Amino acid sequence: MDVTDFNSLMVGISLVAVSLAVIAFLIGFFYFGIGMSRRISSLERGQDAFQSKIAESIAEAMKSIPIPENPGEEMAERRGLLLAKLGANEITRAEGVELNEILLVEKQAAQQRGDTATLVAIILGLALLAAILERKKR
Repeated sequence: MDVTDFNSLMVGISLVAVSLAVIAFLIGFFYFGIGMSRRISSLERGQDAFQSKIAESIAEAMKSIPIPENPGEEMAERRGLLLAKLGANEITRAEGVELNEILLVEKQAAQQRGDTATLVAIILGLALLAAILERKKR
């Protein structure tokens, strides 16, 4: 075997080694990407479950809050229906805006009465509602 054949053999082996290294890198990159995708999906499912439980507990707490200056049972029924939809994470954007308006009226009345517990529950409900509406906007 002369020097030219040896050099050609070494170049060929080097090209094969580099090709294998690139293929291994790409496989590792795709494996990492798939793993991260699964982890993100798992985190999203966990967040949805957590958000649903928080919405459910806030909705339960808010059902016991009386509506001040109640213009009738219709507003209380509507609030109950919207809170149930919020707890089930089935509220539409328009219904969310309507619930937001109802909660803002209740917040103002709670501030005037100095009812701190009710005010905290309403503020938590408004924060949760804002998070849900932001997700529905996308």
